[in-house]
Amino acid sequence: MQKGIIGKKIGMTQIFDEQGNVIPVTVVEAGPCVVAQKKTVENDGYAAIQMGYGDLKPHKVTKPMKGHFAKADVAPKKTLREFRV
Repeated sequence: MQKGIIGKKIGMTQIFDEQGNVIPVTVVEAGPCVVAQKKTVENDGYAAIQMGYGDLKPHKVTKPMKGHFAKADVAPKKTLREFRV
């Protein structure tokens, strides 16, 4: 099974291990991700899910995308990515 994550980079920080070595770390906000569409082999030719992250104001969305989000009953999202399953 493939794994994926959608998020936004918040910043960088560092942590120390037991020997005192510094390890750089990226801080990622992986907030609420919603499934916008399920693609099946019968309908689309492959199996995948489309996930969205980050709210977007409704007036900044095109009419085709408004219809896409309305069909899924999901608020408009800034980022849409597809993950094959």
